[in-house]
Amino acid sequence: MLRLIFSIMSTLMVLQVATPVARAQDVQEIAPEAPGVQEFFREAADISGSVVLGVQVQFQAADGPRLIGYLPAEWGGEMACIHVVSVDGRYEAYGNYPVPASWQGGAAALTFVTGYSALLRGVPADGIGVMVARGPCGQGKADELSVVLWNTRDAPAVDIIVNSFNADEVFAYVDEQTAPVRCERLELESTIAFDRKCRIDPADRAGPTDITIYRLKDGKPSEPTSVVVWFPDT
Repeated sequence: MLRLIFSIMSTLMVLQVATPVARAQDVQEIAPEAPGVQEFFREAADISGSVVLGVQVQFQAADGPRLIGYLPAEWGGEMACIHVVSVDGRYEAYGNYPVPASWQGGAAALTFVTGYSALLRGVPADGIGVMVARGPCGQGKADELSVVLWNTRDAPAVDIIVNSFNADEVFAYVDEQTAPVRCERLELESTIAFDRKCRIDPADRAGPTDITIYRLKDGKPSEPTSVVVWFPDT
């Protein structure tokens, strides 16, 4: 059965369709609640037990970082938590963002004031994991997420950032899709906080989508990790 799955996975191709999540004229800015974004830079990596560490589209920018988050209308009147971590696990940041009660859903520019601009601008592609979760930071497992854009306004493809915990193979099932998405190993140094990305085609997806991550080590499956990801309405 596993051989059949991997045979199917090896033939998968991801279509990259540029989806304009955020347009300049319709992005509202939302600032974090006091005391603002909390940042940490450690001498050694601090690794969480989380499997999913990002749902994102990421690009480098000389004047970044800039964050745009898709916040569903259903999150109106609630708190959203932004979490950012570097691939080596040394940099971490989080902040609580109050979603207006009158929020109709859509893209929001998330104010992100950082004391580590030079460090973040120098991070290579795929070197940052960023996600926005429903509910305040620190309330427990984040299992309802949405898409964050890091230094871009378009979503040609959305990456689910994963810590495989040294798994041999990682793949993702998206809703009722029968063929899984194979998660790529990141070709970076010090892949301590995370080491894979599962590239999801956002075309023809909108609203809440069930995504389940499977990890295999020595031919044995680990406990699957399931999250709900809200894709932008187009």
